[in-house]
Amino acid sequence: MHICFKYSLTIEYKPPTHGLHKSCFYEWFKISNTNFSNVALKKAFDIPKESSDSVNTSFFHGKFKKYTANLENRSYILKVQDDDYPELPRIEYLSNQIAKNLGLTLPNFYLIHFLNELEAFVVNNFMDNYSPGNLIHIYHFLNPNQPFSFQAILKVLHEKLGSLRAIEQFINLCLFDAIIGNHDSHGRNITFIEKQKRIRVLLGVNSNPRRRIFTAKTYNPTMQEYVVEFKQIGYLEHLDVFKKMIITYFLMRNHT
Repeated sequence: MHICFKYSLTIEYKPPTHGLHKSCFYEWFKISNTNFSNVALKKAFDIPKESSDSVNTSFFHGKFKKYTANLENRSYILKVQDDDYPELPRIEYLSNQIAKNLGLTLPNFYLIHFLNELEAFVVNNFMDNYSPGNLIHIYHFLNPNQPFSFQAILKVLHEKLGSLRAIEQFINLCLFDAIIGNHDSHGRNITFIEKQKRIRVLLGVNSNPRRRIFTAKTYNPTMQEYVVEFKQIGYLEHLDVFKKMIITYFLMRNHT
């Protein structure tokens, strides 16, 4: 018996389409062609150092297997279940569901049973919307002799983007990461999108526990210490907004 990942309903009569009813696959991907093409494994150690910051490789740094694949003219990134991390696709999907319900901006994402064999977390390659464009990792703008800290990152955001929206997006990202236990926000996981020689957008990618962003007082901060740090540097009002988002989310969950 197969259970559709979209609606958690039994798939009867017909073989599943990547773990989904065929109609559910169409609802999600908005495409009738169900055959992924140009599937290619991408791993950090496969990427030459001199090309490590190109638009075609920036997504793939990290310890988990990632694939690229196409559905017609759309490109996707897949994190496929493996023996070392069998829970990864579901964790990624759940984390992104929570983020979406909290109002964070995300590319479209899905949970499928790739080729009806392996679970896979699938996300739109958001760079399709910024072509031609390039990703620039934030560590390029940080002093290598300073800690990877809130203060240092906020300074870069002010200098490169100068928008309150970018600051709010970063705060939301940090608070959300703390909630789900994601400590992988290192220098390659916070990036800018550059288009026509202008830096336009801030992005955070990945959700696998490994490393925290430092505060002024500790390299290993708790959620409480994150909140204290943002209060001290003048973002109490935004913390209250995020708190209301959390309360609204859980109230909605309790009524469903």
